[in-house]
Amino acid sequence: MNWQPCSQGTISSASALVRSRKSVETRRSFLKSASAAAVVVAGGGFAAWTLSGGDKLNTLYNNPNYPGGIACSEIIRILPEYIDESIKDAEIVENMSVHLAACDYCRNKHDMLKA
Repeated sequence: MNWQPCSQGTISSASALVRSRKSVETRRSFLKSASAAAVVVAGGGFAAWTLSGGDKLNTLYNNPNYPGGIACSEIIRILPEYIDESIKDAEIVENMSVHLAACDYCRNKHDMLKA
């Protein structure tokens, strides 16, 4: 076999290529690990939120803008049925009573419709 001398810069460019590939592999490995960690953290956060009762209904019940867990727009929409006592669902009737006791606006609408 006959060896030939390398042209100037060949070894340094080969060395740079190897370093570059190692760098890419290192970044790829880091991104895989970071992505897996993010999924675990997000899953844990979701599980904690769910177990703590972070559902929509609890959010509504604990929100002072939705007394009884019902928005004013919903109260106004079904207020005639409430006044006529034609709502069959006892929970809705209870929630409406709670809302009307706490909300002056809806209570005034109730009183106006009832009169």
